[in-house]
Amino acid sequence: MKVFNVTALLYNLNNDNWETIEEVNMPFWKRALITLVAMLAVSFVIGSIWRSLFGFGLPDYASGVVGGLTAIPLWEFLKRVELTTTL
Repeated sequence: MKVFNVTALLYNLNNDNWETIEEVNMPFWKRALITLVAMLAVSFVIGSIWRSLFGFGLPDYASGVVGGLTAIPLWEFLKRVELTTTL
Protein backbone atom coordinates (compact mmCIF):
# COMPACT_ATOMS: atom_id res chain seq x y z
CA MET A 1 0.00 0.00 0.00
CA LYS A 2 1.38 3.40 -0.94
CA VAL A 3 1.51 6.42 1.33
CA PHE A 4 1.05 9.74 -0.37
CA ASN A 5 2.52 12.99 0.88
CA VAL A 6 -0.11 15.63 0.36
CA THR A 7 0.15 19.39 0.43
CA ALA A 8 -3.11 21.11 1.25
CA LEU A 9 -4.45 24.53 2.11
CA LEU A 10 -5.82 25.22 5.56
CA TYR A 11 -7.73 28.33 6.49
CA ASN A 12 -6.31 29.86 9.67
CA LEU A 13 -9.12 31.60 11.56
CA ASN A 14 -6.68 33.38 13.91
CA ASN A 15 -4.82 35.20 11.14
CA ASP A 16 -7.74 35.26 8.68
CA ASN A 17 -5.65 33.79 5.86
CA TRP A 18 -4.80 30.53 4.10
CA GLU A 19 -1.78 28.49 5.17
CA THR A 20 -0.10 25.61 3.41
CA ILE A 21 0.28 22.41 5.38
CA GLU A 22 2.37 19.42 4.40
CA GLU A 23 1.86 15.87 5.59
CA VAL A 24 5.09 13.92 6.03
CA ASN A 25 5.75 10.33 7.04
CA MET A 26 6.68 9.62 10.66
CA PRO A 27 10.48 9.48 11.09
CA PHE A 28 12.12 6.08 11.56
CA TRP A 29 13.33 6.78 15.10
CA LYS A 30 9.81 7.66 16.30
CA ARG A 31 8.34 4.51 14.75
CA ALA A 32 11.11 2.41 16.30
CA LEU A 33 10.66 3.97 19.75
CA ILE A 34 6.87 3.59 19.75
CA THR A 35 7.17 -0.01 18.54
CA LEU A 36 9.75 -0.90 21.21
CA VAL A 37 7.65 0.60 24.00
CA ALA A 38 4.54 -1.21 22.74
CA MET A 39 6.41 -4.55 22.56
CA LEU A 40 7.66 -4.22 26.12
CA ALA A 41 4.32 -3.05 27.49
CA VAL A 42 2.32 -5.83 25.83
CA SER A 43 4.84 -8.48 26.92
CA PHE A 44 4.64 -7.22 30.51
CA VAL A 45 0.84 -7.10 30.56
CA ILE A 46 0.44 -10.55 29.00
CA GLY A 47 3.03 -11.95 31.43
CA SER A 48 1.18 -10.45 34.39
CA ILE A 49 -2.17 -11.81 33.20
CA TRP A 50 -0.63 -15.25 32.62
CA ARG A 51 0.93 -15.25 36.10
CA SER A 52 -2.37 -14.27 37.77
CA LEU A 53 -4.35 -16.91 35.85
CA PHE A 54 -1.97 -19.87 36.04
CA GLY A 55 0.25 -19.11 39.04
CA PHE A 56 3.59 -19.33 37.19
CA GLY A 57 5.46 -17.05 34.82
CA LEU A 58 5.09 -17.03 31.06
CA PRO A 59 8.19 -18.52 29.39
CA ASP A 60 10.54 -15.90 27.93
CA TYR A 61 10.24 -17.15 24.36
CA ALA A 62 6.43 -16.97 24.54
CA SER A 63 6.63 -13.42 25.84
CA GLY A 64 8.94 -12.56 22.94
CA VAL A 65 6.51 -14.06 20.45
CA VAL A 66 3.66 -11.99 21.88
CA GLY A 67 5.79 -8.82 21.70
CA GLY A 68 6.86 -9.60 18.14
CA LEU A 69 3.31 -10.26 17.02
CA THR A 70 2.38 -6.89 18.50
CA ALA A 71 5.23 -5.12 16.74
CA ILE A 72 4.47 -6.27 13.19
CA PRO A 73 1.02 -4.69 12.72
CA LEU A 74 1.98 -1.65 14.81
CA TRP A 75 5.04 -1.00 12.61
CA GLU A 76 2.95 -1.28 9.45
CA PHE A 77 0.34 1.08 10.91
CA LEU A 78 2.98 3.65 11.92
CA LYS A 79 4.48 3.59 8.41
CA ARG A 80 1.14 4.88 7.13
CA VAL A 81 0.66 7.56 9.78
CA GLU A 82 1.44 11.02 8.50
CA LEU A 83 2.46 13.98 10.61
CA THR A 84 1.08 17.37 9.65
CA THR A 85 3.34 20.40 9.79
CA THR A 86 2.44 24.00 9.01
CA LEU A 87 4.74 25.69 6.51
